[in-house]
Amino acid sequence: MRWRRGRRPERNEIVNLGRRSVQVRVRGRIATVRGELLVRTRIEPDFVAYREQVAWEDDAPMSEDEREEILRVLQDSALEQRIAIEVV
Repeated sequence: MRWRRGRRPERNEIVNLGRRSVQVRVRGRIATVRGELLVRTRIEPDFVAYREQVAWEDDAPMSEDEREEILRVLQDSALEQRIAIEVV
């Protein structure tokens, strides 16, 4: 991948974690995954994400492959940040 000097490519990562949703940057676009933030315990996850409630920020149509990529980025980024996320 090439980029202009002084500019770095945007990372695929979690950009915002709220009580009812998490925003994920994927290939320079933002997607929102609805879910629930939970009180942390040793057994439960920190956030439960709903597989069927994933949308691009600009409401563009989403393919099943894009949905799976977003959920994969969500889980990978959560692992790096030590956030336990369960996708249901």
